[in-house]
Amino acid sequence: MKKRLAVGPSAVLYSAREGITGQRYTLRLAGARGKMEKTVEF
Repeated sequence: MKKRLAVGPSAVLYSAREGITGQRYTLRLAGARGKMEKTVEF
């Protein structure tokens, strides 16, 4: 699931180094984006 290449190599390295922490941060961002998109739809 590495679609966001626009994020940058530093972000990828950070996520790889942090592991679960980076994954949780990504999931949080995805959740926030989902909420925003839902708000926009309504």
